[in-house]
Amino acid sequence: TYTLAGLATRYLAEGRVSAAELLMVTFTRAATGELRSRVRDRVADAAAHLAAHVSGSPAATDDVFLDWLASPAAPGGTPQDRLGRLEVALSEFDSATITTIHGFAAQLLGALGVGSGVAGEVGFVEDTDERLVEACSDILVASAVDPSVTSPLPGWTTFTRRVKSVMSSPDVVVTPPEGDPDAPEEALLLASLVRRAVEAMAARRRDSGTHSFDDLLVRLRDALAAEQTGPTARAVLRSRFGAVLIDEFQDTDPVQWQIFRTLFAPGAGGAVGANGVDDATSLVLVGDPKQAIYSFRGADVSTYISAVETTSGIQKRTLGTNWRSDEPVLEAASVLFEGVGFGDSIEFSPVKVAEGHERQRLRRNGDRDEPMAGLDIRTATSPLLFNDSAAIPAPTAHEAITADRVSRTIELLETGVLPDDGPTARSGSTRRLEPRDIAVLVRSTNSAQQVQAA
Repeated sequence: TYTLAGLATRYLAEGRVSAAELLMVTFTRAATGELRSRVRDRVADAAAHLAAHVSGSPAATDDVFLDWLASPAAPGGTPQDRLGRLEVALSEFDSATITTIHGFAAQLLGALGVGSGVAGEVGFVEDTDERLVEACSDILVASAVDPSVTSPLPGWTTFTRRVKSVMSSPDVVVTPPEGDPDAPEEALLLASLVRRAVEAMAARRRDSGTHSFDDLLVRLRDALAAEQTGPTARAVLRSRFGAVLIDEFQDTDPVQWQIFRTLFAPGAGGAVGANGVDDATSLVLVGDPKQAIYSFRGADVSTYISAVETTSGIQKRTLGTNWRSDEPVLEAASVLFEGVGFGDSIEFSPVKVAEGHERQRLRRNGDRDEPMAGLDIRTATSPLLFNDSAAIPAPTAHEAITADRVSRTIELLETGVLPDDGPTARSGSTRRLEPRDIAVLVRSTNSAQQVQAA
């Protein structure tokens, strides 16, 4: 977010875009609000710094970016020129488009009108688990009483997971196809039921006059690619936005990337200036591919790799400094993950420590005032785990792990100290570690509740 806010401020200060020509996209509404606030604050800080510099009384700062922006060497004319542009940008900041991907799609479809295939008064609904349960239940019940169905019905978990997977990937092809002579009967039945459930969900939305958020994206993609609406829509949007910055790009799915690639990717159709340089929209994608491998929020790691490797004219840069973690933590992570790959084309990248984080702030209080390890890898043991069988019962293992976690948490609370950075703290003073300082990450909500109770 810091980098995106700085880039937006720089584009505005240099005159590359006006506020109305700026598009910033992130994943959630909450993140959108934070991003808008952060960008506006950054523009205001830059304007104040430039104003002080132009007036001859520059304020002391340790912000390298602001100092660079006020230097004569920065692009965009003189510091006075950059100040004037930022002041205009602040007055027009509400005209900047800072939104979610679905909000952006809804705006574009509204602008395209009837050519988009979405009526102006249509409502949008989220495909909730409750709707999914209703549709899947209806399909299974109907199949259970259908005498033509001779194969065993799929289990509930398998069935609903397949349906969810297909619904989150609009272009996916469900296999095996109907009537495949080489496919097992159970596989044919499952594929048929999945297709029926997905269609049932779509039919319910049509009957209620609504669209899902995935429908929204698919319709926009298709409208941009259509022979009648596509060329004009693409040209208008390219001319409207001079800079497009997309946050959390690792959460982007194939349909979303097709939209952005069609509109704004290098070579997508920007005008070529007299100097032979493509004057297309500046497209900036910020994301961490290591997060995409978990398919969180529908992320598709192949989409990320495709965007990075197959888009012509792309420049790939890595943020090289971690501003959140202490140096012992980063050193330990570098040792642990050195040479590790996270799938095709995704490697671990060591990063530098930020100033002020060169030591381990978490320390052990008492007679042994010493830093705690930056990383512990623990093995939970219990007499109950060793029996005549080679297998370890899962409940017993979870019990041993939870007991170790509780013991470690109590130890941290009893002995751990952190620098006291409160407003009334004396220099060099420390405070006891508190429960709010500790996070326990587990796989499920049920596990979280069990750990909290323990």
